[in-house]
Amino acid sequence: MSRKEQNWHGVRKEFDMMKRITGFVVLILLCILFQGQAEIIDKPVVRIKLIKTEIVYQSEFITIVESMENKMKRPLSLEQKKVILDKLVEEKILVQAATGDNIRVSQSEIDAKTKQIKQLLELQEGRKYTDAEFKDRVLKQATDTTWNDLLEQVKNSVLQEQYLMEKKGDK
Repeated sequence: MSRKEQNWHGVRKEFDMMKRITGFVVLILLCILFQGQAEIIDKPVVRIKLIKTEIVYQSEFITIVESMENKMKRPLSLEQKKVILDKLVEEKILVQAATGDNIRVSQSEIDAKTKQIKQLLELQEGRKYTDAEFKDRVLKQATDTTWNDLLEQVKNSVLQEQYLMEKKGDK
């Protein structure tokens, strides 16, 4: 096995271990959530530290779950909640890893990705959107967020893609 393959295998093993830990954390979180407490104190659910310490708080997780439940118009299962937390942790780890590898995203890359999302929406809905209509449409769909928050999500998405492509190229 080549050195690159060994490195990739090591990264994969670490990531799998983190997923198992995340699963355990989800179970603990759900036990806390369903104890029938009327008042929820914002507690850390997961601490992530690759480059810097980031904490996923209970309130952040609950907001995401409630948003998904509102969109789906039904409660999420325990397994679905676990998947949401796994994805949230995975995204934060990838962004930190990309930052640690000095991967940068330019404004033109963010604009290109936003344009790609707009074109996909236009294709799905069979109509063209002006930039203002697109922004309004997206903000209506993504309740409890701002346009700048959405652009930050787009930036993080591009950052993750670039990081994964770079690591894939290192194989």
